[in-house]
Amino acid sequence: MGIMFQLMVLRSLALFKRQVLAAVGGVLLASHLLSCSMVLLLALLLGCLQLWCWFEAAQRVEYIRGHRAGAHGYDGSHCENTIEAMQALVEEDNGPHGPVKDLHYFEVDIQETADGELVVLHDFDLLRAFPNTGPNIAAYQQLAQHGIKPPPTSVQVKDVTAAQLRTLHIAGRQGLHAPTLREFMAAFRAAGCRRPLIVEVKKVVTDGGRMLLLQLLKEHKPYADRLEIDHPGARNPHLGFLALIAFPHFYSKCFGEFGSRRWRQWSQLYAAEGIPVRCCFLESLSYCHGLPDSQEQAR
Repeated sequence: MGIMFQLMVLRSLALFKRQVLAAVGGVLLASHLLSCSMVLLLALLLGCLQLWCWFEAAQRVEYIRGHRAGAHGYDGSHCENTIEAMQALVEEDNGPHGPVKDLHYFEVDIQETADGELVVLHDFDLLRAFPNTGPNIAAYQQLAQHGIKPPPTSVQVKDVTAAQLRTLHIAGRQGLHAPTLREFMAAFRAAGCRRPLIVEVKKVVTDGGRMLLLQLLKEHKPYADRLEIDHPGARNPHLGFLALIAFPHFYSKCFGEFGSRRWRQWSQLYAAEGIPVRCCFLESLSYCHGLPDSQEQAR
């Protein structure tokens, strides 16, 4: 188990530091196989450091009110990653009692459906967002005719079309559906939000999906550029008013391993449009160059 944990962490971070982390991985693996006291101590220290880094990264989201569009989970007055949650928080932020504390930006998670649409959802599996209760009972019965079985059977976003997903109701709440990224961005602009919009990639697996993502970000960029002029104080120092973020292991699956031809292709496209592409838990680290802000600006 320890070996698997270390290899999983190394797989994620090796996106940028292949050679260095390969050496560290060798040391960690040797510690498990040889049980050498000094090497084991080093492995323990590195493991603790890794756990601390991931814990700190996980804790940060609690202090960003706009995480998952301004809600977390499906039990509150608003559900995560929904237009309704975003609109309520924008209204509060723009209202007489605003601005909202710790609202550094709005962040949403996106995935690609079976037919190439981009939808705003965090989990790969449908179970948590769309329980088999209330109006979803009839919806799942209809989907079963197309081979999609209801929970607890595992069905992922990539296995359903956007139209099929549209028949399901978030948290079993009648009429509450997972928005497409296009719908969310349009609602974000219509609400008059003055904060940055950060799009976190979970799973985009086709060139069509990747191109659609780039196109939607390009369409939103003029709005973000106006915010740069009208509300410069709300600008995020690393992400600006519009950015794409991802965890390293998700980014490499979507856009290619660092240094690969596919990575170069998409990095050039995003760089040409002036859209930051950053690491989730280290926002200063650019995926386009594999460098932190200070080194990237010096290029």
